[in-house]
Amino acid sequence: MSNDKFPNLMSVEDRRAYSTERQWLLSETQTLSTMGEAGTGKTHNLKELVLVNPDAMVVTPTHRAANVLRDRIPHADIGTYHSRLIEWIEFDAIHYDEYNIVQSIRRALNTRGDGRGGPLDTIGYRLFSWKPRMRHHKDGSLKSVTFGLWRDLAKLELPIYVDEGSMVGDYQVRKLIKLCNPGQLHFFLDPFQLPPSRRILFGLIFYQAHC
Repeated sequence: MSNDKFPNLMSVEDRRAYSTERQWLLSETQTLSTMGEAGTGKTHNLKELVLVNPDAMVVTPTHRAANVLRDRIPHADIGTYHSRLIEWIEFDAIHYDEYNIVQSIRRALNTRGDGRGGPLDTIGYRLFSWKPRMRHHKDGSLKSVTFGLWRDLAKLELPIYVDEGSMVGDYQVRKLIKLCNPGQLHFFLDPFQLPPSRRILFGLIFYQAHC
């Protein structure tokens, strides 16, 4: 199966196999999930869940998906999982040591004076990516770096509903499961959604940015 905007997409059979494997992963870890193609009532079920749990957090992989969902469930707390589940820590380059990233983050957090530095192993475990976002001065020298840390989701004690969960990569799914309490997560899956391929997701984000 191919597409002008997203070439070399998975075949229908591969998509179904991938979705089945994802559902198996969620069931093995006792994580709630709802699977169905478009029009089968997933969003209606999500809306009903939010009515029962008004403080619940609803997250999506992309901004466009979040905007669409806000129109359909205006009373819900909706955002991308990058913005709601991850805390982005930006600090001056003076604190950055590329050979000791965890220590750099801890040092930067401690300079805030709020006691959030925490144990090194905790920071390493919650690190979203080892590759930082970098900002540079006009002369090309490094100005600041930004790292993402997963929030302590278990302490939120709120249901977290992940819409378009088929687009979230396996590594991030496993990390979410480990960071949450049993039964706290609920994934909504569509076997015909785009898979979480880096190439496809990069194309999707690039396309959305220019629409």
